[in-house]
Amino acid sequence: MKRFIMVIALCAVTFWSSNTLMARGFGITGGASFTGLKDVSSGMTTGYHAGLTYKFKLPFGFAIQPSLMYHMKSSLVEDAYQNGSSLDLKTGYLELPVSFQWGPDLILFRPFLDVTPFVGYGLNNKLSGYSAASDKVVVEKNRWDGMNRLEYGLGLGVGIDIWKFQVIGRYNWNFGPLFDAEGDLPDADSVLESARSSILDGKNFGGLTLTVAFIF
Repeated sequence: MKRFIMVIALCAVTFWSSNTLMARGFGITGGASFTGLKDVSSGMTTGYHAGLTYKFKLPFGFAIQPSLMYHMKSSLVEDAYQNGSSLDLKTGYLELPVSFQWGPDLILFRPFLDVTPFVGYGLNNKLSGYSAASDKVVVEKNRWDGMNRLEYGLGLGVGIDIWKFQVIGRYNWNFGPLFDAEGDLPDADSVLESARSSILDGKNFGGLTLTVAFIF
């Protein structure tokens, strides 16, 4: 009898869950990123992110929404290695954020809280260095000497669903250092080495993202 009741309960839960998970949708997503390096950058710089998303609507106001996107993050570092010098670092990641959401469905719209862990892998970078002493700009592209291509972090924010549109404002922390102090050393006089010596001590990208999605 107990087994019979357990089987019936399992079937009921499975049926209910499958019907609930039918409330899902594929979409496109993108927006602006305002990033910098804590205690290093002179201010936030503007980047962008864009990709695909898929939303699973769950009971009790919960939802899970993974995305796959390209995310360009950047940072401007002034007085990096001598007075008047500057470094401009841009790094593009293939990123997988998974948004965990909760908020009440108010029929016309749905406000929600958002917690989003993410992982990513560096695909490309561009580092521009300006020296005031020589009045010279040096540009290096796609050099990864001593840089950590793997990133991971956490975002916290708020959002709102209106019809098929979604808007999320989120603050993001990248954990782990952007540059590895024990990695391969680039040339001592290269702009990459100057960047690395300025951005050690666990520094990494952080900042705000404003994301808009359309769920089909």
